Amino acid sequence: MSDEEELLFVRESSGLVKEVGSAFALILPIALTLGPYFHYVAPQISTWFPGAHLTPTFAVGTFAILFEGVGTMILMLSMPRSGASYHFAGRGLSPIFGVMEGWRSVIANPVFRGSSSFFATKVFAGGVVVMGNAADNTALMNFGGLLLSDTFEGQLWLVIVALVLTFVGFIFSYLSVKHLGYFFVILGIVNIAALIVSDIVMLMNPMTETIWNSVFDATENQYDAIMAGIDTAPFETLDWGAVGAALVTAIGIMWPYLIMPVAGEVSQPSKNIPLSTVGGVIGIGATFLLSTFALEYCMGNFLYAEIASGVVFPGFGNFAAVILGNSPLAWFVVLSPLYASILDSPSNALWVTRPFHAMAMDRLCPEAFAKVHPKYHVPHISLYFWLIIQIVMVVMSLFFDIYVAIGVAFTYVFIRWQFALVEVSLPYYRPHLWERSGAWEIAGFPIVSIAGLVSGAIFFYAVVSFVPSSGVAFETLFTVGLYTFAQLMYIYYGRQLKADGIDMAAIFGQLPPE
Repeated sequence: MSDEEELLFVRESSGLVKEVGSAFALILPIALTLGPYFHYVAPQISTWFPGAHLTPTFAVGTFAILFEGVGTMILMLSMPRSGASYHFAGRGLSPIFGVMEGWRSVIANPVFRGSSSFFATKVFAGGVVVMGNAADNTALMNFGGLLLSDTFEGQLWLVIVALVLTFVGFIFSYLSVKHLGYFFVILGIVNIAALIVSDIVMLMNPMTETIWNSVFDATENQYDAIMAGIDTAPFETLDWGAVGAALVTAIGIMWPYLIMPVAGEVSQPSKNIPLSTVGGVIGIGATFLLSTFALEYCMGNFLYAEIASGVVFPGFGNFAAVILGNSPLAWFVVLSPLYASILDSPSNALWVTRPFHAMAMDRLCPEAFAKVHPKYHVPHISLYFWLIIQIVMVVMSLFFDIYVAIGVAFTYVFIRWQFALVEVSLPYYRPHLWERSGAWEIAGFPIVSIAGLVSGAIFFYAVVSFVPSSGVAFETLFTVGLYTFAQLMYIYYGRQLKADGIDMAAIFGQLPPE
């Protein structure tokens, strides 16, 4: 490495190792997308946006991520470095977009993760209520009800359980990517299996008054009483306008590119990066469509009435457990949000540790974040930043609840529109990077640009169709505050680089060392 390159980057080597294999690459996007946000958000979207039926909404989402999967695959092959989307935005658009994305990633992801533990606990509490009623176990019914209550004691227990999930995930986040791969594959298969079992149960046994009342025998919780409590007519007819409004939330929880933060640690990248992204699109699309179809087929219009009633907190495993009754298989599916939460945590950490590491290598955040644990090869210092924000968000979720989910989903769709812009521009703005991917074309047009054009149009439509809550709610303030802070960081570190005589354009004109 030349003296000039040593000046540009903090070290001659990243210190990371290529230990992400095929099984890890394939399972990661599928199992992790079926996480707490999926279990919390997916069953409820059609009640938040009346007329946005689940299956058509996620079918549009699947169409979008099909093109996104191809586009992000080519971006990763063009710039095979760990650091998530920081590298793509910074080197494919401009440095300020890179810095904004780097700081967005390291802040939004622990916010997401903290709220994920909170949401997973709420969905699980709904399952505990089901199992308590199925077994006629008053203790279980009371504990599940307590976790979902607005009392101080109930909210305290909700926070305690969510924090336990947070700390368990933190421990696993110290694993090297090699051992993390074993963890993801084993628990990922369990997570996927639990969801598929729930889907099969719902497809084979549509919900009836008899099934429901056999579990919930209290008069106010019975089928007829729930159906009488709400007019379901506004929800029954498919409304494509509502689908458009729901897209920012739906697409915001579909992620075929989850190998991205460790792209520089993938062994055989020309094989395993396509396996991860294309396999992720297929797996995510198939499971989302199967699960949402199974839920709508099983529950029918009763879904809207039940969610409004609050008798059972909605969840794929929770509704399947009503059908299964008091059985070990019912417990297996009810535990789904806990599998998902524990599994999701180490993956989420990758979106903090790797962007921090990449920004530190480029001298755009504290250089301490570039340090790698000598045994586990993990940029471990930033894990504590990740943990602190999670703890804060677990508590904040008590007050903002659904708005945290929508706010995080909005920022996720917004950055993916920026991915699409990179895909459109890369062959023309940074052709030397695009050529590293193979420079594939169709009729003379770069495939990556075509993919970005299609997915970007859908993402941009989702963003501009989104209507925030009145009163400038959390989702608006979160996004504005996040990007304003990121711009301040750009100004601060830009001044530092200028004072040190380092050309920012030179840093972003090439890839950092492996």
